[in-house]
Order: sequence, then C-alpha cells, then structure tokens
Amino acid sequence: MKNNIILYSFLTILLGATCDVWAQPAEVRIPSNINRSAINNFAPFVSGDGRTMIFLNDYSEDKKLILSYSRAKIVGAWDDPVDFPIAVNIADLNFQGGYGLSHDGNTLYTTMNRSGGVGGFDIWYSTWDGKEWSRPVNEGMPVNSQLHDGAPSITPDGQIMYFMRCQRMSTTSAEGCQIMVTKRGARGMWDEPEALPEMINTGNAQMPKILSDSRTLIFAAELPGGKGGLDLYQTRKTLDGWTDPVPMTFLNSEHDDLYVSIPARGLYAYIHRRGERTFEVAGVLIPEAQRPDKVIDIRGTIVDKNTKEPIPAFFRVHDVPLRDRFWYSNPNPDGTFFAVLPEGTVYDLAIEPSDASYMYYSKLYPLEELRFSLAENLEVELEKVAAGKEYFSSGVGFKPEGGSISEHSVYELRRMARMIRSNQDKQFEIRVHLLDYRENEVPRQPDMTMVVFDTLYIEQPDTFELVYPSKDSLEVADSAETVSDANSLDLHDSPMIVEPDTVFIKREPLMEIHPTFHNDHTLEEAGALRTSLVQVGIPEEIISIKGTRNTPVPFESISDQEAYEKKEEQSHYPARKVVYIRVY
Repeated sequence: MKNNIILYSFLTILLGATCDVWAQPAEVRIPSNINRSAINNFAPFVSGDGRTMIFLNDYSEDKKLILSYSRAKIVGAWDDPVDFPIAVNIADLNFQGGYGLSHDGNTLYTTMNRSGGVGGFDIWYSTWDGKEWSRPVNEGMPVNSQLHDGAPSITPDGQIMYFMRCQRMSTTSAEGCQIMVTKRGARGMWDEPEALPEMINTGNAQMPKILSDSRTLIFAAELPGGKGGLDLYQTRKTLDGWTDPVPMTFLNSEHDDLYVSIPARGLYAYIHRRGERTFEVAGVLIPEAQRPDKVIDIRGTIVDKNTKEPIPAFFRVHDVPLRDRFWYSNPNPDGTFFAVLPEGTVYDLAIEPSDASYMYYSKLYPLEELRFSLAENLEVELEKVAAGKEYFSSGVGFKPEGGSISEHSVYELRRMARMIRSNQDKQFEIRVHLLDYRENEVPRQPDMTMVVFDTLYIEQPDTFELVYPSKDSLEVADSAETVSDANSLDLHDSPMIVEPDTVFIKREPLMEIHPTFHNDHTLEEAGALRTSLVQVGIPEEIISIKGTRNTPVPFESISDQEAYEKKEEQSHYPARKVVYIRVY
C-alpha cells in the first residue's frame, strides 16, 4: 500500500507546511493560451478539484458566445482550450453562464431550452468518458418543472443540488427567480425540491454556487449592502440553518455581478473582468473572513497488488463523532475514486473489497481544524489475506492516557472483526507498536502512567570502631587496691585512664527503590483490541497479542536532553502508535 501515512504523521504534514498560507499574491495570472489578446472570455467556472475550467468566449465566426473547456495537469498550467461539441454549444438555446461542473470535472451541467425538456429552460447534463462528451440528457422531474430551471450546482459527493427556478428566462437574463435545493433519495432519484429561506430568496436570487465544503453558498441577488444591480452574496449552512447573506464587496461593482467560481483550495475566486484590450479570466484573492471552510481533496486508485488491475470495492467515509455516513460510493471501473472532507470533525475512510478474501484499507482523518486546504493522492494496493502476511491498520486510535481504545475506532473494529470472521481457519496476531517511547524519573507527560521500579543496592564499606565502656561497667583500680563500687568514685576528682575497645563492624548494603515512568501501553492496548473482538463473537483462541516499541535515540549532550525535557514540560502531544495484523 503506497502513501500509507499514519495518523500523526499526517498531522505533522498539516502543521508543518506553510507555503499555501503565506505571501499569497492578490491575483492569479491566467496563461495567455486562455486569455488571448483578441478574444473575450466570460463567466469562468473551475471544477472543485481545480483541474477543469469552462468559460464562454467569442472566438466564433458570428461572434456568438461558445462554451470551451481546458484541463490542467498541474496547478496553473492550463491546456489550450477546446470547444464543447455542437450538441452542447448552441448559443441560441443556452442560458449564458448557467452551467457548472461536478467536483471531478467529468460531468457538465447546462441550462438549455431545447426540445425534449419538461418546461421552458431545463437542467441538462453531459458526461466525459475520457475521450469525448456525451449528448446532453435532461435531468427530468422533479428538478425540472413547467417553469424555468437552471444554473445547477452540486455538492462534491453528488448528493445535493442547488439551482434556480424562475418565472421568466431568456438566453441572457432571468426574472422572478428563487434558489431551490434537492437531495438524492434512497434509490438515487432526486427528492422534491424546496426553496431556501426567505432571507436568501428575495431580490431575484440567481446563480447559486455551493462550494467544496458543502456549507458555503454564493449567489447573486438584489439585496441590501450591494453596489448596484445584481450583486454576489455569501451565506453558510449551520446546524441552526443558513446565516444572513453577506455581500462579497471585493467582487461586486455598480454593474450586474453574477459569475464567480471558487475551487476547493478556497483561496481565489475566478471571475471575468475588463483587461487591457478584452475581457479576461482572473483569479482574485478572497479575504480571510469570506473563504470557505478548509478541506482535504482526496483522489486515489484501488488495484490488486499483484495484477495491478482494478478490483470491485465499496468506498465509505463516516463522520465518527456523529456516527453518520458522510460519503458513500463505488470506485469507477478504472479503480479511481475521490472524496472531499471539510474540516470540523474526525473522519473514518475505508475501502472494502467486494471479495471478503481481500484485506481492506482504512485511514483516520482528524480534521477538527485545518490551517489550509490540502490535496492528497492515495494509491491503494490490496491483496488477499494469507498466512505469513502482515497488514497495517490505521483506523485504530487509543486514548491519550494509554491502555484503552479511542471511540474513533468503532468502524475499524467492525472491519477487523469482519475480516477475521471470514478467515477463521487462520491465526491472527495483533501487534501494537509505539513509535514515540518516552521515559523519565518523573511523569512529565499525562500518558506516562506506566512505572518500572528498579532496586539499587549501594555497597557500604566494612569499618572498625572504638567502643567505650559504659559507666555502670567501669572498673577502676588504683595502685593499692581494686575498687568494687565504681559508682562511689568521684570521676571528676579522681584522675584515671579508660581504654576503649576496638570493634569490627560489617555494614549491610543500602537499598534504594527508583521508579521510572514511561508511556508504553502497547500490550494493554493490544489486549483491549482482542477483548473488543471477542465481545463480537471472534474466538479468543485464534488471536494472540504483542506490544513493541522503538528504542529512544540517545541524546548527544546533556544540553540536548535538558532542551528536550523543557519542551516536554511545556507541551504534550499523543504518542504515535501503529497497529499491525499478522496472519499465521
């Protein structure tokens, strides 16, 4: 499995990179193969992944606006534009600017007034098969109605559509419009659309754009706070509903402002504006307060490790704290998949092959807060569960104090149990490995709750001591006679000589007990995993456990150690742990 970044390594990447947040230019320059000197470009739309751009231009014999697209293999390097096929490119039938793209750029949505529709202008879609665009297909009811429906915008997962429904519409203007929303039902069909709240749907609300975070909506309307005509506004979806619309002052002008596109990176808004000679596409830096929530844009492939061929699988992402499914799809026939994860929670991502004899892939994404949006590529290579193989499990987490499983592990435990249950003819060893082993004479970190006691014996040297006799046993003899009653002597008045005895003393070693605090809970944690599996019916006898840890790197000097200990006292970070499953 490539690009298998464990949980806390991933966090290091998030905290370490800074190139996307500092010193951003006020504008993004669009290359000259797009902004050509003699051609006017209008109404750009950039797909969420930032790899496809569509726009109108007047590069035609009759100067009617035609729709073109360009692909970008790397950021900012756009291919020469290509016109959409004639089935899509009928200027007299299309509502200008009423188009959009799916997040991956492979589905084009348009607003057309052509035969075979439901009402007047309808929503149509075309798909890209890697070589060409399909003929437009009508979205059908209940999205399309007897009125005019158009300008669709789809959330990255394809499950929610925002669009406008208007009383009147021509190829260049629309009146009496409201913004509608619809969700896909259980069978993949669109539910009956509903109008957004009145605070949004006043002032001829048009051209909705739901951004890649699935929470930020941009639209055009005649509302207070604008600069004249139709202006661009922003609202955000919260648990309590939609926030009051805020004008996008940095884009609005005294003219009608309807067209804007913001890909997942969320730093630049793409618009058209008057250049030196013609109208051009431009990227304008978005003020911090009006940027969408940050996201991780994930792309990947899933193949058999040996054959390198795609394998059928289920792709799921869950919002762990809410215990709710956030993303659900099957990889494409070529094994590709994608997901967009907004900040604000913890996600569990999993790929489970349809064939239960294969090992699964999983990964935890702790995205409570991101400093900037990211893109990640996953190359997932799976193989069948076999004796002698060891597999990495990244969906398991442990509580910071150590010894018990985090509640974030609920989905990984289900997958692990399912895999073992399908292979009960084998033996499994669960090994928890600690990467950041730390020990000290004092518990400097909250997870240093494990203690080892060392008994230290300090040898004491044997000695000789002088011992004086006590007064009670003292015998004094003068030159003439022996005095039997020593207590009757006045020792102060009678001078005498007292000889001490020399005694040999053998000293026993001193015993000292020294505690060493450390953070190695791996055996406890492996045992907790086994207990959880046994509780859901896995036979205990087929699971063994093991705990291992890295050897700490010795410090080169006392000053290095003192600096490290000082840093530890000031901040705490959870120790990184890796779970392996070995098959026998």
